[in-house]
Amino acid sequence: MANVVSTIRGLIELFKPHCANYGTLNGLAEFTADHTQWRRAHDLFDRIRKKRKRLPAERTSGPCRESQYLFEEACA
Repeated sequence: MANVVSTIRGLIELFKPHCANYGTLNGLAEFTADHTQWRRAHDLFDRIRKKRKRLPAERTSGPCRESQYLFEEACA
């Protein structure tokens, strides 16, 4: 499990400079830092899913943002 967590953390750090909105990305990083909080990951997943579903209505949406949210969903 440690490899998965460290890989997720590495990917977060890789993606973060390229993201305009990283509130949920920060939340994901917090979960990887504290395994006692993992049970709350479902709530984070729901927040990410709602953001992704709103993308078509946003002018700033695009493939980069959708890819970010898909990555976040997969990790959460």
